[in-house]
Amino acid sequence: MSVGGVGNRVLKAVKHKIITGAVLVLAAVVAIMMITPGSASPSSYYVSKDGRVAVYLAGSKSGNTTLVLEVVDERGDPLNFTAFLSGPTADKFEDIAVVKGRGRGKVAIGRYVAEAAKLARKLGYKPEEVRFGVVAFVTAVERAGNETYLLTDIVSIPIGPGEAVGKEVVAKIKFKPKFKTKLNATPPNDTAATAAYLPMGEEATQNIKAQSSPPGIIDMGCTAPIGYVTCYRYRVAESYSATEGTPLLITYIDSHAGNYIENVDHVHYIYLSTQTATSISFEMSFAVFQRGVNSGDYSIEAIGPGFDILLGQDKQKTILDLKCGFKPYYPAACFAGPSIITPVFNTFSGDALLATGFVGDVRAVRYVLEQRWCVIFFPGAVFCGTWQPTSVEAWGVWLAGFWGGDTFLPYAEVEDHPRDGQGKLEYIYSTTLNLFAQGHADRISLPSITYWKYVITWKNMVETSQSTNYFAVAIPVGAIAKYVFRLNVPGIERLSAGVSVTTTTLDVYNYYAFVDLRAKYNVPWSPYYYELKNYFIRAAGKNYDVPVPVVDAYIPPRS
Repeated sequence: MSVGGVGNRVLKAVKHKIITGAVLVLAAVVAIMMITPGSASPSSYYVSKDGRVAVYLAGSKSGNTTLVLEVVDERGDPLNFTAFLSGPTADKFEDIAVVKGRGRGKVAIGRYVAEAAKLARKLGYKPEEVRFGVVAFVTAVERAGNETYLLTDIVSIPIGPGEAVGKEVVAKIKFKPKFKTKLNATPPNDTAATAAYLPMGEEATQNIKAQSSPPGIIDMGCTAPIGYVTCYRYRVAESYSATEGTPLLITYIDSHAGNYIENVDHVHYIYLSTQTATSISFEMSFAVFQRGVNSGDYSIEAIGPGFDILLGQDKQKTILDLKCGFKPYYPAACFAGPSIITPVFNTFSGDALLATGFVGDVRAVRYVLEQRWCVIFFPGAVFCGTWQPTSVEAWGVWLAGFWGGDTFLPYAEVEDHPRDGQGKLEYIYSTTLNLFAQGHADRISLPSITYWKYVITWKNMVETSQSTNYFAVAIPVGAIAKYVFRLNVPGIERLSAGVSVTTTTLDVYNYYAFVDLRAKYNVPWSPYYYELKNYFIRAAGKNYDVPVPVVDAYIPPRS
């Protein structure tokens, strides 16, 4: 078995991929300068590539933990906005707060930060070692003639449950909505509604005063501050969570190739250091439906960080050190560092799916846009109808790795019957093939050679697909979620968690994941992998094709 030799070559390669600290500092300065002049603090710990989101910490005069949103339009002018916030807690996604303001709004997040600290500990981390993405549906109202529209931008604000305590987290956002929705809530023809809709005279005022308690109008957005208005909100409607083996690399061996292959090695060495990469993030992605989930009308958007692991005060941190050797008819040999691990099933013959990665917290969350009519009177009295769902909803996926003390908890699996309609790996693979057949994915051929071995790395895929480092590789979390949670949601299988690393070079992807294919003798290799098409990467500000680490070790039949 050649696993040990491969691992040694990986470790040697690491030593030759050192980047000077000066380069990283220069890259950070350049990234900060991409924000509009005066909009970013020099201490920003997160800046999106397109310069539309910057997040930094500031002192809190009150000592409370707060989130400040500073929102401007494309011209840099302060925007009248309402933002609906939610985020991951120990076992679900939940609503956090609503922020409103003209250019600036502030809200207490101490309770959420405490819940996020519990989540960090559940996953095996100290609160200061991680950040979680708070999802913000940032909205503004636009009027065109007699019509009123809601403009929506979805961003992620990474917040560390350790570093944020007692501080102000300041997020500067340049508003760039991706979709708009017509608002048209109308009152029913009943007595109460008719009375409430009367002109602002004594009868209407008495009617409003008769309400025992106002229904919290400050907790949602409205199309106007007074009069007959439509009010709206985004809220978490469903949330799912499961602990699942999450593949960072899947290799498919068909029955023909299985006759020639001697062994298949999967190797992962993911680490952070002050000289290469200081954090790694799993980015969230969303499917936004504007005409209902069965309309087929939806858009895919990667909104930003979902889960970040930080280097912190350490000079180096190993995130995953996993090597698996798969050989037909023999038990798989897998090592997590020096320790032996046993894969889920561990032998194969003929065609098979081979997977390696880590044990992850996999989540899916559904958001709905709701609206209702309200009558608001100047003294603050309010009368409202009931909330009604619109046809707009969004599904998102989220991924975090469980920490095993020294690294991620490792995962390996063998699927020896990949066409029997059973199992998670088969579902991921068949879903990928379906996306290709539907035109949502491409099959990307790698160079054909005749030789006894072939090595394919994440770097090969990232360079070939020309994806962005803000979403370099797509982990098929949407397919996992659809399989595990039995979700009947068209399009969710296209969602993924994107790997993002703070580095100026792609070389790190050489050893983050690679497969070493070895044949019994020289064979004509023609391998390929798959990539998701036209993914909008919010942090980069445009669409990219993103590789999915599903590799077919194809050996053409001899003519």
